[in-house]
Amino acid sequence: MKPRKPPLPVLIALLVAAAGIAGWLLWQRSADAAALLADALPPRPALDNRPQLLRERIDKLESAFRAGEAPLRALGELSAVYHANGFYAEAAHIYTVLEQLDPDNPTWPHRHAVILAGFGQAESALPRFERVIALAPRHLPAHLRRADLLLKLN
Repeated sequence: MKPRKPPLPVLIALLVAAAGIAGWLLWQRSADAAALLADALPPRPALDNRPQLLRERIDKLESAFRAGEAPLRALGELSAVYHANGFYAEAAHIYTVLEQLDPDNPTWPHRHAVILAGFGQAESALPRFERVIALAPRHLPAHLRRADLLLKLN
């Protein structure tokens, strides 16, 4: 006795249901990303005593982000500018967003962990260094910083 094949309408209904679920999941993910992007820019720090070139660079990156011109790239550059110029809280805020929007990029958890470790937050930095190592096992600086934190934490 041959096994019966499901009728064509049942197969079509299953395909439509699967497509609907997949579409809903994609829509939900894009809505979550849009909510993250809406709060991605931290409040601008006081830049009165800083060089005009720095203020112009921050203006340009914020404008590019708001215009939607490669927002992840603009956020990444803005976080690096903040980080390099000592605005660690602003950089850490952006790194938190980038870690969620671009989870396969080891750069963001590494930079964020460096800030956290530098301010004595070893417990928060350690999982980020471990994430970097999971994403990029040959990234020696993450191994060294993780080992340093483990030593400090006994």
